[in-house]
Amino acid sequence: MKKYRRKGIGRYAAKKVVELHPGKWELTVHPNNQASHVFWEAVIKEIVGEDFNKYLDVKDVYDDTLATAYTFSNR
Repeated sequence: MKKYRRKGIGRYAAKKVVELHPGKWELTVHPNNQASHVFWEAVIKEIVGEDFNKYLDVKDVYDDTLATAYTFSNR
């Protein structure tokens, strides 16, 4: 899937899904996936600007690692 990276496809898809489902959103990002942090924070900022919350060391990642959680609303 590397050939599809950095072409805007994921960003477009993520924004479209959020646009089609307005409301309150929460997503968690694995702490060891730095690219995911950069991606999601950029996408969220494109959707709602700076109007989001970022929580560090949230429990609930599938492998019991503490995660970073982002919450925002696009209503």
